[in-house]
Amino acid sequence: MLARGASCSLPGDTREYAGTASTALRHTHTGYRMDPVADAAYLSRYILGLVKEQTLFEVNGSTETLMSKVGFQYDETDSIEG
Repeated sequence: MLARGASCSLPGDTREYAGTASTALRHTHTGYRMDPVADAAYLSRYILGLVKEQTLFEVNGSTETLMSKVGFQYDETDSIEG
């Protein structure tokens, strides 16, 4: 449990490498629900680390190409069946 007023860091950027460990293959960025106003319902209950968005990039030299972008919603009231 994290003490009141304490801080921690969550993994935001992850890179995957080829067998040589010097050539990056993929880069994943993870964003979290941490906005003090919009996410107050979660943060006030110490629900930390809820993923908001995750993007995956293919790395080719110094160029990154977006391959996937996924957004996450929590406690929604709409039906997924339509």
